[in-house]
Amino acid sequence: MFDQIKQKQRSNSAESRHNDGELKSFTVADLVLKRFNSIKNKTEMVTIDEIKESDPNFDNLSIFNSPFTCLIVLLVCLYELLINTVYFTARHIVILSMVTVAITSFLYLPGPHELYRTTTTDFTLYAMYWIGLGIASSVGLGTGLHTFVLYLGPHIAKIVLAANECQAMPDYVPSRWKFDHFAPCVTTISGHATITFFQLYREVILEAFLWGAGTAIGELPPYFIARAASMAG
Repeated sequence: MFDQIKQKQRSNSAESRHNDGELKSFTVADLVLKRFNSIKNKTEMVTIDEIKESDPNFDNLSIFNSPFTCLIVLLVCLYELLINTVYFTARHIVILSMVTVAITSFLYLPGPHELYRTTTTDFTLYAMYWIGLGIASSVGLGTGLHTFVLYLGPHIAKIVLAANECQAMPDYVPSRWKFDHFAPCVTTISGHATITFFQLYREVILEAFLWGAGTAIGELPPYFIARAASMAG
């Protein structure tokens, strides 16, 4: 109901401006620049609906047939993002300052927390690595290559092969979070392997979970873009 009221208000506003002849002589580039000036001067902004209504070919605009207009739109969007970022920082300056001081103190100041500094830093980089691979798998960057096939799958296979060879889980070198290779097997037991499925599962579940979380995060930008396009009509 509220969405319908807002859409009606926007349409009424657009109709009144059209009746006054305010938008008839404007191109898309002119209206985008007007939006830029309204952001700069903190006045009422020209809406996207009004920009679309000003040019019947708005939906056909692309970087190939209107590069200048697309460049202006990009610059205005970047400027609007910068302004919103500055406003957000100013509104939450106390919280952001406290978080910055806490992180800096943990990383550089001496104290009893030094025992956990290396482990925390290594785990953070480890988590960012696998989450980043998951995001890259969703984004794709036009290559179509799946990071499970390139990274996570070979990592799991390496763990399984090492466990079957040693018939136990070998030690990670130099550590679990900065894994480079496995330590040599301590003992090799003849006969059937004693390693179980759940032991292998426990060794790979964290990497798989972080990678899967990254793939989910990578799907969010397309979702919000499609949602915004659907709401804009």
